[in-house]
Amino acid sequence: MVLADDHPIWRDGVRADLGSDFEVVGEAGNAREAIEVIKATKPDLGVCDLHMPDGGGIAVVRPVQRRPGS
Repeated sequence: MVLADDHPIWRDGVRADLGSDFEVVGEAGNAREAIEVIKATKPDLGVCDLHMPDGGGIAVVRPVQRRPGS
């Protein structure tokens, strides 16, 4: 999982709430960083804030979405 939010305390809280049920493979503080981290780590799940610098979650989804069969 990749956590993307411009508030590090929020990311820390989500990670703590998830415990050992999910492996956090990357974090980002803005949309540009999120895209880079997701492309580099290829996580099964990304949790993105809809309102963060450089665009929000929607700006992240388009360039990293997987197509069926890829």
